[in-house]
Amino acid sequence: RRYRWTLTAVDICFTTKLHSFFFNWGKGIPVWRTVRDWKSGKLISKGGGVDQPSMNFSLDLLNRGDWIHVFPQGRIIHPYERDTETDIRLRWGVGRLIAESKVPPIILPIWHCGFDTLNPSDPSDTLKTITYILGKPQCLTIGVGEPLDMCSLRKEIQDICDDHTVSDNRRSLVHARLTDIVQRKLYALKAKTDKEHQARLCSLYTR
Repeated sequence: RRYRWTLTAVDICFTTKLHSFFFNWGKGIPVWRTVRDWKSGKLISKGGGVDQPSMNFSLDLLNRGDWIHVFPQGRIIHPYERDTETDIRLRWGVGRLIAESKVPPIILPIWHCGFDTLNPSDPSDTLKTITYILGKPQCLTIGVGEPLDMCSLRKEIQDICDDHTVSDNRRSLVHARLTDIVQRKLYALKAKTDKEHQARLCSLYTR
């Protein structure tokens, strides 16, 4: 299967007919996520949780062997948050997809640096975006980590939770523990990619 599916936020990617057509054509899966105002922290949308229909659909895709791309933080990260980004926990839907798929999926961590400069998270401005893309060359760094085979890790976590957790809480704990494993690997890749990106920037500026 050559083309990936990707989880996409309803409040960003499906707000107009044009956007909806584009992301549907690009195999976007609409997700109802919890959204807060980035200034006040006020809750805007509660979201659909780990059991919403789009997550069930994603699980079906994994079970037939499809590739799903996930933005596991489930939100836009603003430039001023970069220094504390590792404090942001990943969404537990990641853990659900790992825990409940028929065959544990292989996880491929990916981290990128430099898109803040190429396409800042300011209010949408198509002309400005085109200017950034076609204007002065920008430095982008993309790090790809080692594939994570979750088969043995999933069994280990499930066995631990069976021994120490009452049944009502077991499912959520399994999701949380598996998500935490992915989070540690992803943020370790972040540190490595950030360092490489800074080295590349220094190299560009000293030419």
